[in-house]
Amino acid sequence: REPTQTDLAYLAGIIDGEGTLTIMYNSGRNVGYFSIGPRMIIANLSDDLFIWLGNLLYVGTIKDARKYRGGTCKQNDMSGLKVGDLLKRLLPYLIIKKKQAELIIRFVDLRMQVQTGVYTPEMLEIFWKVRRLNLDQKRFDQLVQRVRTSQHAEILLPHLETTSQMA
Repeated sequence: REPTQTDLAYLAGIIDGEGTLTIMYNSGRNVGYFSIGPRMIIANLSDDLFIWLGNLLYVGTIKDARKYRGGTCKQNDMSGLKVGDLLKRLLPYLIIKKKQAELIIRFVDLRMQVQTGVYTPEMLEIFWKVRRLNLDQKRFDQLVQRVRTSQHAEILLPHLETTSQMA
């Protein structure tokens, strides 16, 4: 079924409270290969929530994430360009994660204009901006160190400096 305005507002509230909107960095096994792309994660203990999400979205994967005294935390994971389409519909209702959503939508719009494996300077700057919004300083520094020691440092790190100057 097509999501109602109420469905979209409720989902936006769940994402604001229980979700993560990010751009992931993955380095491949092939020398020189890496990818960055949008990802939306919702974690919760409620089976009913994930049944509702499955019926509403028809996309993403659901997996057990962690065990707690209250039960097993499940996680819905959605990645790729379809995240941008969903965020466009949720944007009017997002409050806490609105900035991440706006940046990810822009990233997806840019991604649609270039071939796979190509990242424009603006896309790389958006990657760093989103990661800075989402991570505390210690975890952000760990990501920077991971990139710094990777074979992709010369591509990714100059855009971190540009982003830092804009902040």
